[in-house]
Amino acid sequence: MAIYMIRAHMRWLALPISLIAVLLGACSPSQNVTPTSTDDLKITLNTNPSPPRLGDSQLLIDIVNAAGQAVDDVKVDISVGMSSMSMGGTQDGQADSQGKGRYARLVTLHSNGEYVVRLWVRRNGQLLKTQEFRFTVQGGS
Repeated sequence: MAIYMIRAHMRWLALPISLIAVLLGACSPSQNVTPTSTDDLKITLNTNPSPPRLGDSQLLIDIVNAAGQAVDDVKVDISVGMSSMSMGGTQDGQADSQGKGRYARLVTLHSNGEYVVRLWVRRNGQLLKTQEFRFTVQGGS
């Protein structure tokens, strides 16, 4: 009988504890961050050589604001991989600022096919914009 009473009380305690956990979770910062601005920045991607070939290629990222002015005070994280590769095989890092709104990253393109470039633009740790580009590598180096 005493065990039954303890189990009954535990069931009643589980509900308030679960409710508190849900409420605390709602107050914590979200792990899925959405950009604070999507239209304020314009991002273009070019490659050198153009069109890109097997081997080393430089990705050139140009960023301007809505007024067309170069944006130099951001960090650009980059991930490059083949679109056909669902896991692994990406080259991740940060693009280097070149000044006048240009950022660059050297990558090695190992295979012919379509590549996906994903960019995350941050200022003071705050995500401003994400953007994805695609290009195709055909032929040898």
